[in-house]
Amino acid sequence: MSLNIKLILIVAISATLFITTLIHISKQKEATQPPRVITLSNTDTIYQKIEILKLKSDTIKLKYETKINNYRSSNTTNKINLFADRINRQ
Repeated sequence: MSLNIKLILIVAISATLFITTLIHISKQKEATQPPRVITLSNTDTIYQKIEILKLKSDTIKLKYETKINNYRSSNTTNKINLFADRINRQ
């Protein structure tokens, strides 16, 4: 008889803990806030900024492509001088 009572108490305590955990989890899900929605009011401004960034990116690419081509076509003495300047800058 004593074994049955202990078993019933263990099952009751386990069930209580399980139910309490489920209730706690459901309250946490309710408490979380929905993600903030960002509304775009003026998309033209965003598109203009994107275009400006593309133009800047193209300008930078062109500048460095020119520098690379100039370096490749320059003579060895000039390449050594540029390399020495770079080492001395650091």
